[in-house]
Order: sequence, then C-alpha cells, then structure tokens
Amino acid sequence: LYQSLLASCSDWEWTVDVAGRITSLTGGLTKLLGRPASQLKGSRFADFARFARDGITDLTDLPEFKRQAGFRDCDILLRGAQGAEHRQRIAGVPQFDPANGTFLGFCGTGLDLTREAAFEAALSDSHRRLESTALELRQKNVALQQALAESEAASLAKAGFLAGMSHELRTPLNHVMGYAEAI
Repeated sequence: LYQSLLASCSDWEWTVDVAGRITSLTGGLTKLLGRPASQLKGSRFADFARFARDGITDLTDLPEFKRQAGFRDCDILLRGAQGAEHRQRIAGVPQFDPANGTFLGFCGTGLDLTREAAFEAALSDSHRRLESTALELRQKNVALQQALAESEAASLAKAGFLAGMSHELRTPLNHVMGYAEAI
C-alpha cells in the first residue's frame, strides 16, 4: 500500500545515507538518466544533478539536511541520457533508527517538472510578445490620433481657403456681371 501511494503522488523515490550517498532509487529517475539504479548507488545527487538554489551543490548542503528536518519544493536539474536537462522537484524526510533514534539519512520523492517548466517558458514568451504587441498598438494608436488631428486641421484649413477664395472670386464676378447686365 505504501509503495502504491508513493507511486501515485510522485515520479520516483530515493533514499540516501547520513553522508548523502544514494542507497536506493526507483525506475522513474533511472529512465531519465539512462542508467540502472544499481549504477547510481553510492553516488550523490551532485554527480548527476544541479540544484536550483544558490549556494547548494549537493543534498547535504541543504540546511534542512544539516538540521535533520524535512524539506519540500527543492528544485534540481538532472542531466539526462541525451544531455537534456530535466527539471525535478524533490522532497525528503529524515529517517531515524526506531530502536535508538540514530539518524540514518533521508528518504524522499521526486516529481518531473520538465513539461511544466517548458509550458511556463512558452507562457512567459507569449506574455512578452503580447506586451510588445500591445505597446506597438498603443504607439500606432497615438500616431493615428495625431494623423487624424492633422487631417482635421488640414480639412479646416482647406474649407477656410475655399470659403475665402469663393468670396474673393464672387465679389469681382458680381461686379462684372452687374456691368454686363447694365450694358
């Protein structure tokens, strides 16, 4: 039951000893790394993963590991079999000997966040492009408003010019027509 529960809420499980050396791994992680779990026993997380937290190079560097306290949401980047990085989130709890309370190491779970990280990157890229397009549209809208104002001003100037020209032409023509009628 315990293994079924773990399998339903995580992609892989791990255990390490007091020195942070791997004592067991499940298949989910070994598939990503392209190596069987037996080859990873005795290695450390730093041998195949990079921690996302600043200043943390291995599991034993975690303050929680040093305090022998549980931790959650610790992101690591695994170097996969084809060289690609896979974002993983691990959580762990300390293990103690039930007989004498001696610290034995940690056991924990890992969750593959590679797809979620790719979606987040794509979403962030789409958001940047959308903001850029919105800025461009605002700038074009300002330019169109300026062009409309200039067009309206030109239209008013044209109407004023035509009204003036009509008046200037009509006055002499009225005189000419008046003389023509008189003659």
